[in-house]
Amino acid sequence: MTPGAYLGSAASSAGIVAKINQTGTKVIWATYVEGGSNGGVAHIDIDGSNHVYAAIGSSVTKLGADGTSAIYVSSSGKPDDFVTDLAVDAQSAAWIVGQAGAGGGFLRELSPDGSGTMFSTSLALTAETTASIAVDAVGGVYMAGVASQIAPTQNAVMPTYCTGVLPGFVEALSPAGGVIYSSYFSTSSRATGFPSLAIGKPGQIYTSDGQFQIGRASCRERV
Repeated sequence: MTPGAYLGSAASSAGIVAKINQTGTKVIWATYVEGGSNGGVAHIDIDGSNHVYAAIGSSVTKLGADGTSAIYVSSSGKPDDFVTDLAVDAQSAAWIVGQAGAGGGFLRELSPDGSGTMFSTSLALTAETTASIAVDAVGGVYMAGVASQIAPTQNAVMPTYCTGVLPGFVEALSPAGGVIYSSYFSTSSRATGFPSLAIGKPGQIYTSDGQFQIGRASCRERV
């Protein structure tokens, strides 16, 4: 780790966050972050002040711009929760998604200072793995992952899925927290779900998966 790092040493389950210069020739700073027994940094994001947010295990660490201090370390909830992704909005609030220890998926919004949870909900589609999250410029929240159980959908492009497969899902929430749509979206033969999610214009999302088919009205139709 670099001199003055937030954590110069850590347990074996820790992850590493590093900042590299524009040419890729030098590590500007690097530090360990910790987050329980699950280990490994699942995702990072930055805000407008270059603070770095790192999700690891059941925790989120917000680092100062120079990597020498933590502004907060906040637990997602229970120790056996697992944060799979995070996104930071224009107000520097971290939105996190993941797997709840008791089963299913969760969505939470952490306050900018990490002192509390501003919004929390289980997903309309009960999720085995909530893989990705993105927040648009006006505060809309978008999620994608793999669903393991039949659950209600809303304004869905694919309201049902075929038995014997692992259905992906996408869900969008308004800035006020209401469900805009919640839909199955793929019939993958593997539990990959949608490992990546990106936003175009507000209300438009792009998703990717290693292997999927987009369903139409019935299980026998594909596009």
